[in-house]
Amino acid sequence: MPASEPILIKTRFESTFDLIEGNVQWLLLDFGRRLGRYEQARLSSDIAGLQTDRAFQTVANEVAVAYYLVLQSQALLRTAQDALRRADEQLRDARNLQREGVVERETVLRAEVQRAENLQQLHSATEAEFVALAGLNLAIGLKGNQPVRVADPTEIPPLAPSLIDCLQTAIRERREFEVVRRTVQIAVEGTRVARADFAPKAVANGSLLNIQTGRSSAYADVAQGFIRLEWTLFEGGRKIAVTRVAESAVRQAMAQAESIADNIAFQVNEAYRNAVTAWIGIEDARPAVEQATENYRLVRARLREGAATPTEIADAQASLTRAQQNYQNARYSYLIAMARLEYAMGVGRTPRTQVARTP
Repeated sequence: MPASEPILIKTRFESTFDLIEGNVQWLLLDFGRRLGRYEQARLSSDIAGLQTDRAFQTVANEVAVAYYLVLQSQALLRTAQDALRRADEQLRDARNLQREGVVERETVLRAEVQRAENLQQLHSATEAEFVALAGLNLAIGLKGNQPVRVADPTEIPPLAPSLIDCLQTAIRERREFEVVRRTVQIAVEGTRVARADFAPKAVANGSLLNIQTGRSSAYADVAQGFIRLEWTLFEGGRKIAVTRVAESAVRQAMAQAESIADNIAFQVNEAYRNAVTAWIGIEDARPAVEQATENYRLVRARLREGAATPTEIADAQASLTRAQQNYQNARYSYLIAMARLEYAMGVGRTPRTQVARTP
């Protein structure tokens, strides 16, 4: 029997591992860094809303001023038309008196010159009306050639009680005061964030490891959790520089607030004084129109009798025209001044306030 040969059995063992890792990290404490940035973002959103309200008020003021300029140009146009009508009557009377031999040709020539001057004033007033209408269309946002009709206000608003009341209203209503206040708050929050960078961060970290082998029943789960502190000890003075920049931003915001307050006070003072001057001008110009009208009637009656000189009738005509122009200018200057005073005080409804007051 032959000798048996050894039998070699080779076994190959293969194993595979699958690793699944899940990690969760949560910031526990950063000493106000994220809260400061959140407050800055919230305040910036509030500032954008306040600036939007002021933009609506600016557009409303531009439309109001353009509206009153149209009314003023139309009133001056009517004044120019009345002056031309009186010049035509004066020229017709002068020619009739010349044919009757009561006056010389000098009177007729003077009346023709006066009519030519009034006709030029009419052309200028017509041009001013078209320009004012185009300005109103531009302020409203319409096309330049789109027809617009305006209605003259039946009543003139009363003058503000006092300058102190106007200033107090501006302090209460002007959006810029709230804007600068919140700008200062943003700068203060910036200093808090900068100082918080000196403190450490507390972070909670958790992880789960799932290890699986090639066999379906062989697996292991490894869970771990810990809390760590992150603290940068030295950054070459960067944090100190950031803190100083933030403190400088606070001082800059305070200086800007003082400048804005001074500008608002000046705007209210200027608008109030303009309104007072225009109001006084209305009171002075109203009786002057009545007096100039009566004077023109008397001089014209004397002219029909041949007792008035050409200089007297021309002066009476010019005086009446100037009195009417002064009254119209004072009236609409007062309305424009009141619109600008309301804008300077921050008075005016905006879409945001209308929505807020809707029940």
